[in-house]
Amino acid sequence: MNLIASRHIPVGYELPSLVWTAKFRRTWEKERWTDNVHRDDGVQRHGFAGGLAEGDFVVAKLVEPLVMFFGEQWYRSGKIKVKVLPVYGGDLLRTRCVVTNKVEEKGGVRFELDVRLQKENGEPGVVGTASCLVP
Repeated sequence: MNLIASRHIPVGYELPSLVWTAKFRRTWEKERWTDNVHRDDGVQRHGFAGGLAEGDFVVAKLVEPLVMFFGEQWYRSGKIKVKVLPVYGGDLLRTRCVVTNKVEEKGGVRFELDVRLQKENGEPGVVGTASCLVP
């Protein structure tokens, strides 16, 4: 992994975005997973349009550009805090990660970022913040 982040990256820098289509990780068998929010028939009665993509899988896709940007340093000092909103199988999503602040700390500079997954229709799928210390 190559570390891209450096002290010279300015506030306002936008990481290259990635685009992908949300898919379900597993099949939700009717006899095993009844009334499950990841299945169309288990979630519509709660007001959702269809089965929800799994939050951990969706957030993992948001972390991908952060790993590409911070390299192995992400695993040492990366932090992320997000809110997962409804994402359905088949939704086209684009990552958007923007440097919002750089703070001098012992051992380096902590980058703070606004992070999100944006649906093709403009609605957010995941919103939050991330940070990582760069030596």
